Amino acid sequence: MSTAKNNALMSVLTAVAVACAVASADPARASSASLGELMAATCVDTIDDLTKVDALASDNNWSKEANPGEFASAWTLAQDGTKVMVGTETVGNQDLCVVAFPESERPQRDEFMKALFGSMTTMAIGTMMVPPPPGSTQGSRMEMFRLGTDGTNRIVLEVMSYDDGAVLMAGVLKSR
Repeated sequence: MSTAKNNALMSVLTAVAVACAVASADPARASSASLGELMAATCVDTIDDLTKVDALASDNNWSKEANPGEFASAWTLAQDGTKVMVGTETVGNQDLCVVAFPESERPQRDEFMKALFGSMTTMAIGTMMVPPPPGSTQGSRMEMFRLGTDGTNRIVLEVMSYDDGAVLMAGVLKSR
């Protein structure tokens, strides 16, 4: 990926992180598995046509964000009592769909990933480890997977989580 595209993608992901930090959540908590399934249905199953996310939002009465920030479109929805944000954007020749979780309601990585991957075939293509910022003990990692194993699929799944296993966000990126 070019530096400009990578910078644009990181800008979008940073906007997601900020949005999640200020999002509120209901007292009841969705399971990590149900949030993984939501990610699969919302972004993985629709990445070939992002207008399908618009249709999901309309069909399920998601709240449209008036100011979507870095996204072309963004919504807030409740999944089993947990508020999550969904955003879509086209960056250059790449389509992006992201599901992000508020700080107090982040799913646990292992259960989330098991439900997200389900019966998908994936190939790990990279992990970026980020050390804790000054004054924190919590580092993070961005894991990247290519859907399929033959290397020809241009769909990449990214999951960002903290050292304690809490998932901040997951995104699907498809090159056209």
